[in-house]
Amino acid sequence: MDTPQSLTERLAWQIDQLLARLAAAETDNQQLRQQLATVNAENHTLQERMHQARERLDAVLAQLPPEIGSEETQK
Repeated sequence: MDTPQSLTERLAWQIDQLLARLAAAETDNQQLRQQLATVNAENHTLQERMHQARERLDAVLAQLPPEIGSEETQK
């Protein structure tokens, strides 16, 4: 059976452990938020690059002559 002193010491130790875990979780959470912000910024940059590439490709395709043998050239 626990004495009041040993019970208090055990509870204090458990509280210290919980506080340490909370601090570690907060650190991990902050790191994950930073990683998420970085990935979101990279994603935005890649989406912009894809949009620009799509516009350049559309411009090149618009300059190509009609396909030989298509219905328009046969008329």
